[in-house]
Amino acid sequence: KDDRSKFWARYKRISNEYDNDLVNQAQSDITVILNFAGLLSTIITTFIIRMQPNPADTTNALLVQLIVI
Repeated sequence: KDDRSKFWARYKRISNEYDNDLVNQAQSDITVILNFAGLLSTIITTFIIRMQPNPADTTNALLVQLIVI
């Protein structure tokens, strides 16, 4: 029975090390993915804002139409 408890104690230690390494790697990967997603979202938002029509141009066009009438 002593051999079994040594085996399970060693198994627990090794599996905990493996699990901790796996969790740390997953956290690192998620951090990189979230940073990339944040940067991409910022870039896309900038392009979307630039694509919006200028409200001053719209106002000027409407004023020209009113003057013509």
